[in-house]
Amino acid sequence: MNKKIIVKVGIPFAFVIIISMMIVILALDKPKNIVVTTLKTPYNIMSEINEDYLSEKNNDSFCIKLYVNQERTYYTNIDKIVYSEIEGDNSIYHLKIEDIIETEYSYILFNDKYYQYNYYFTFDFKFDDNYIDEIKDAKLKMTFSNGIISTLSIGSFSFYKYKDNLSLDSLSKDYLSEDKLSLDSLSLASIKIIHDDKITGLMLGIRNFSNKDIVINKVDCLDANIKKLNAVMEVESDANLKEDDIKMYYNTYPNVIDNNTNITIFKNDIKYLVIPIIYEDNELDILPGSFGFKVHFIIDGEEIDYYIPKMLLFDYIFNVNEDELIFYEYENK
Repeated sequence: MNKKIIVKVGIPFAFVIIISMMIVILALDKPKNIVVTTLKTPYNIMSEINEDYLSEKNNDSFCIKLYVNQERTYYTNIDKIVYSEIEGDNSIYHLKIEDIIETEYSYILFNDKYYQYNYYFTFDFKFDDNYIDEIKDAKLKMTFSNGIISTLSIGSFSFYKYKDNLSLDSLSKDYLSEDKLSLDSLSLASIKIIHDDKITGLMLGIRNFSNKDIVINKVDCLDANIKKLNAVMEVESDANLKEDDIKMYYNTYPNVIDNNTNITIFKNDIKYLVIPIIYEDNELDILPGSFGFKVHFIIDGEEIDYYIPKMLLFDYIFNVNEDELIFYEYENK
């Protein structure tokens, strides 16, 4: 004889089942966290303080590329960012976010797809005098309207503002005047010295168009990742320059701290100078390939700093192992 087995579910037990099902449903519906990464990059801001800058016709802008595991969230919505800044050990720079662009690029990292977004910033202040700051471990901090605060290690940040620079304009006879220092033969393809797939030196031809002798005693590469060496090598001309000589010269400089260089450029004469480039031990994903220079020279006993504007010298191709990237995870709410 078959017997029916009837299980009666009491109200408390049924309530537990319902609550459990609701928890499972809520867990399934909860959006996954936002994960962000970026390449540690040498950011370099160098510009002259002029009328356009002071009148806000020209601002120092820069782009930070971030890679996000989701599209169109609060993290990539410009209206959701209420505050942003660059932080260093002893510096904080308030930023104004100008735009966020979703690019066509995406990458697979640890089997997840990451979308490239370009964040464009300008500084939320102005300088009216020379200013230099170099941050070797810079952080981008952004505060969102939902209370989330994101802090990313972005690489290095080099910042140079200068005014009253000697002009680099026309070299015609109409322009020649007293105490003008101008660059000559800036064919970048011929002055770069490449060794082990990185820039190890630069050669500059400097012509003195003034009616006085000029003494060059220091040339600095303006980037936080390049050591400041008071060392310059004088050569006859770029045509006589041998790469092996440069390599040998370069290899002698890692232990050199100070070499009191004094190179005289007589009036209406030209000198060719080789500047060694020694990198700091920063763990960057991309080496600095775009930077300027500060030439320290003396005319009639007066010391003058002359700034050579930033230029693209080498376009490094980065090849980063995903294991070396830092991933930052934030709640998606």
